[in-house]
Amino acid sequence: MTEPDYYGGTVDYYEHTNHIPPYASAIYYPGGAGGTAANYYFAARGLCAIPSGSKTLPAGCTLNTDGTISYANPALTTPLAWTFHPRHAALAGLTVRPIDSLKIFADFQFGYNDRAFTQIFPRQFQSYKIHATYKPRLWATIDGAIDIHENRDNVSNVNALEHGRTYSFGTTLTRDPSFAFSLGYSYTDLHMQSYICMRDTGFGIAPMRPVRFSAAQMRSRLGATSFYSNKQHFAYGDVMWKPFVESQRPWLLRNICGGDTLFLNPRILGGT
Repeated sequence: MTEPDYYGGTVDYYEHTNHIPPYASAIYYPGGAGGTAANYYFAARGLCAIPSGSKTLPAGCTLNTDGTISYANPALTTPLAWTFHPRHAALAGLTVRPIDSLKIFADFQFGYNDRAFTQIFPRQFQSYKIHATYKPRLWATIDGAIDIHENRDNVSNVNALEHGRTYSFGTTLTRDPSFAFSLGYSYTDLHMQSYICMRDTGFGIAPMRPVRFSAAQMRSRLGATSFYSNKQHFAYGDVMWKPFVESQRPWLLRNICGGDTLFLNPRILGGT
């Protein structure tokens, strides 16, 4: 498994059954104002942080030609057994029928994860679902629903927030077999954000092939909050009228989408 590190490093680890993670390997990228060759441009951190009073990297840490520092745990020679961290969740359901013509159903979920294995893996999550149906007459139905899901791991240098929210409303009228009318609307809001890192050369994002950083590049800010947002409006209407055997059924649909994102790669498509 990999765990994200500040400025884009990733940490691979196996885990003992005693829940103490001896890290197998890691890579740390340089960056940040004030970095110098003496402090390895801030690449010497985490498992490769230089001990107080010393000027050399700890055992297992290697300075690479591109300015990154690699770590390999010399104590790990064979893979160890995995231990999965618990995921705690609480569920609740509710059904309400205050009158015969009104029904309300609700489901709620609240959860917490002991560890986030990736940058977008949630530590906390919530889910809210509410559905109501109202029949003021036998030939009239009004329906509404709310569906909300929230994920978050908004700690420092992760800042991961996600949500998917849908609100919908619809009505159907069927006064007699020759006439029916339906009208509805739904709104969907999708959002996702997370702190990401890249190699900024000052002239755009650096190529994937490793290159040695200059001092100016190492002092540059290499992080940004990546985000994706998409909002959709969908409306529909339907009329069915049968004055004769042959049916006439006009209908209308309308869908509007809009959103934005952080584009770091010019080849990424903008989406719908």
